[in-house]
Amino acid sequence: MQVLKKFFVNILIGTILILFAVNLIVPRTIAQSSTDEQIHYLTGLELDHMQNGQYQEAMGNIDQIISLNSQMPDVWYERGTMHIAMDNTQSAVTDFQNAKDLYSAQGDSDSAAYMQELIDQYQGS
Repeated sequence: MQVLKKFFVNILIGTILILFAVNLIVPRTIAQSSTDEQIHYLTGLELDHMQNGQYQEAMGNIDQIISLNSQMPDVWYERGTMHIAMDNTQSAVTDFQNAKDLYSAQGDSDSAAYMQELIDQYQGS
């Protein structure tokens, strides 16, 4: 189980780094700038907390990001993997379902299928 937790934490850190880089590259409108800057800042904090094993603090950052923009499936996936690392499988399943729904709405069937695999794996755990 410890190996699985470490695996998910490493995936989560990699996902955070990708989101961090994308946030630096993607052009923004002025209206988006403030929210995007907050998300960028919170993503950096989240990464720091994750690397230091401060999972509750990282979870708080993820919750803040979701409150700013709940339409980002990667963030729901991140929170789901964080729940797995913290042995909260039912909460993880809920977050993976949210991510799946958003991926499906965006036409990303591969990511939606992967979320379904995770849901099936952890449902009832």
